[in-house]
This record gives sequence, structure tokens and C-alpha cells, in this order.
Amino acid sequence: MSSLVDIAAERGVLAGLAKYGSSLNIELSDIIDINWFSKEFNQIIYKCFASILLNSSQIDIPSVLSVSNQFGFSKIFESTQNLTFLKSLWEFPILEVNCLVLGKKLRKLEIARKCQTRLKEAWEQLEQLKGDEPIDEILTKFESPII
Repeated sequence: MSSLVDIAAERGVLAGLAKYGSSLNIELSDIIDINWFSKEFNQIIYKCFASILLNSSQIDIPSVLSVSNQFGFSKIFESTQNLTFLKSLWEFPILEVNCLVLGKKLRKLEIARKCQTRLKEAWEQLEQLKGDEPIDEILTKFESPII
């Protein structure tokens, strides 16, 4: 797993959304996206939460299960472990002000992961060089994935 992941921050943001609902979502909606969660299960929970908050100011477990069914994720919550995790989000002690800090952290980590991916692409392109290419071509292979 990448070091550019913070599972505790992901859980904090999800717990904050569960606890504070739309008041927190309004603050987070400009900076957070489903792809900023590194674990697929956290992405699914966030997708369900975001969908609920389009029509409601609060999130509850029956609403999550209903929305997950609409998205085709109902089997995921048949697992006792996953359902226990979901329930635990409402019990996780998190202050609303810290949720915004954690959301920003997730955003920064996602930016770093994207940079890392682009640097890997540049590396792969540079690996294909033979040494007889013009310097402009070499620099382009380095710069094009990054820019």
C-alpha cells in the first residue's frame, strides 16, 4: 500500500459526515471527492453518504443501506465486519472542525498520488530512450506526463 494514504483521516471524514450531516458536507463539498478515499469500501460509503445528503440533512444507517441497494452495493453490507464498521462511524469521536482539516489532508494526499503516477509515467517513457534522440525529445518525454 502507498504511503500516501491515511486510513484514519478517511474514517474521520466519514464519521464526521455521519455525525454532522449536511452542515459538514457544505464545508467539505468543495474539497472532497470520492476518489480521495484510498479504500474501495470507504469510497462506497462516501458515495452513499453524498447521495443521502442531496435530499436530507442527516445520515442514518437505514438510509445508507437503502441507497447502497440502489447503487448495487447491498451485498457489501451483508458482511458483519462491514456493517459493524458502518455502525461504528456514528460512535467515532470526532470534532466537526477537525473533519475539515482531515478532508484537506485527503485532498493533498490525492494530489501527491496523482503526481506520483505522472512521475512513474515519465520514468517509463525515459526508460525507452536509446540515447540517440534529440535533447528536445528527451525533455518532452520527461515533461509531457507531468504537465
